[in-house]
Amino acid sequence: MMIMRKTDTVNDEIKRRWKKELFFSGNNFNSLNFYAIRLVSFFLVYVISLSVYADKIKVGIFTGNEASSDVSAYASRMCNLLKEYDQFEIKSFSTFDIISQYDVIFLSGTKVGIQSPCWKERIIMYTANGGATILMGASTGFPISWADRIDYCPPLFEEIFAHSAWCDNHSFASSKNEYNIFEENLNWGSSGRYETLNKGKYGVILVRDSKNMPIVIAGAFGKGKVVGIGPILNSGGQTESLKKYMQDIFVWAATPWTQTPALPTEIEEYIKNAQLKIDKTKNAAVANKDSFLKKINEASGN
Repeated sequence: MMIMRKTDTVNDEIKRRWKKELFFSGNNFNSLNFYAIRLVSFFLVYVISLSVYADKIKVGIFTGNEASSDVSAYASRMCNLLKEYDQFEIKSFSTFDIISQYDVIFLSGTKVGIQSPCWKERIIMYTANGGATILMGASTGFPISWADRIDYCPPLFEEIFAHSAWCDNHSFASSKNEYNIFEENLNWGSSGRYETLNKGKYGVILVRDSKNMPIVIAGAFGKGKVVGIGPILNSGGQTESLKKYMQDIFVWAATPWTQTPALPTEIEEYIKNAQLKIDKTKNAAVANKDSFLKKINEASGN
């Protein structure tokens, strides 16, 4: 039988008996409430933070594994530029085994085409499978016509862009283009000596200098996107206009195609050859390991 206090409603009595019989005291009940509220709060914060984290563009910036302070300096400048925008989650990397975790990778100053093992092929396959690669300065690579040079570095994406020539202190202007990456009053700031680019058959020019030479070119590559930028970021800081333009380029690069462009035959063959090179390297590594283990076993009499 339920005996109610005069001032109690039916609900009040149910609550009082529930607290008394299950939790023995009001203090315990209040304590339980407190911890339950905290637990729910922590859970909500965790879910919200995961949502925000997931929405950020994951950018991998190559810091180099070679004795070059320039590569590290160029990486640091781009890292500092992008950190001003909350939409980017920025990490550095020095090995290409992990690049699939990034939406965009950025390299500046590193001659990628002459590195090993399979740097070039790994970047090609990463991009072809939907990643975005942004190359700046020497990382854009030299055209095949320069192959007799002692410092020759083959380009990764010659069908889109490659290094063309060195120029000095010309002003730059953004060009209207099919990708809608456009800054009407682009102010690049002081660039000093910089690289212009050759436009490949499937490249789209985004920025030209005052002599009408391309300095920023983008294009589709498989399911992914590539961007070549001739001038490096200078050490004296970047203009607000340039910062905004770089932000736009990274956002565009990280945004998947609404419809993947048709794959030209020559690029399709290029991608197939890159995968064959990777497979061949892996098979050779496995064969070398098996041979090494066999020699150890033979030497130990097993």
